[in-house]
Amino acid sequence: MAINNHDQILLQDSHGKGNTWFLYDIARDLFTPIGMVGNLSTADGIKTIHLHVVNGLNDKGEILAGANSGRVFGKPALGVPGSLTAPTEPGDFTAVPNCAGGNLDIKGINTLDQVVGTCHLARYAADHVLVTGFLYRDGSIQSPVAPDAIVTNAMAINNRGVITGFYQPQKTFLSRSFIFDGKAFTDLPVRFNPNGVLPEVIQAFGINNHGQIVGTVQGAISNETSRAFLRRRLPALAANSSS
Repeated sequence: MAINNHDQILLQDSHGKGNTWFLYDIARDLFTPIGMVGNLSTADGIKTIHLHVVNGLNDKGEILAGANSGRVFGKPALGVPGSLTAPTEPGDFTAVPNCAGGNLDIKGINTLDQVVGTCHLARYAADHVLVTGFLYRDGSIQSPVAPDAIVTNAMAINNRGVITGFYQPQKTFLSRSFIFDGKAFTDLPVRFNPNGVLPEVIQAFGINNHGQIVGTVQGAISNETSRAFLRRRLPALAANSSS
């Protein structure tokens, strides 16, 4: 699901009674259950919330989650290491504002509590954009759109504030990956085919503080198996503005 820079992995266990999320400590080979109840500060006071999906983790042990009140991030309560039972005491959470004119899907969080994701627009934008990126930082929201893209998916953000994800250009079924520094987009070239031709589908899903990027590539959409890639060095940021 997610990994941070302290060798912790966010994992989900599905079973007959529902889902349980765990933090797995690689060095200690130990699972710790995550609590699914939280306190949320609102204008009307403290509200009890119940998490239903967890999909992000930062170096402070904070998680991203979907709750009955919307999207939130914060420090969950942790159970007894090695136990399969989630704690019932609440964690402390902060609401992530929804994106304007659409539905938000949060994907990644860094140590500065900067959150990225996607905004699925309720109506097409004037330039036929269907999905924009989402960046929440310092109390404000950006909706970055890759140049000439109909869909922009912001999937992960590192502690330098560099975002990676993938986009679909207008009038094509291609998928191309990018990095975004908050101001400009740069395409992420990945060579995969023996003849040097770029694959049809290049999708980046994660970036760490060293600028290493992971994702998947696929040639012909209909008849080629998807394969993983690791980009070991962050490419130079272009002057190509998103605005």
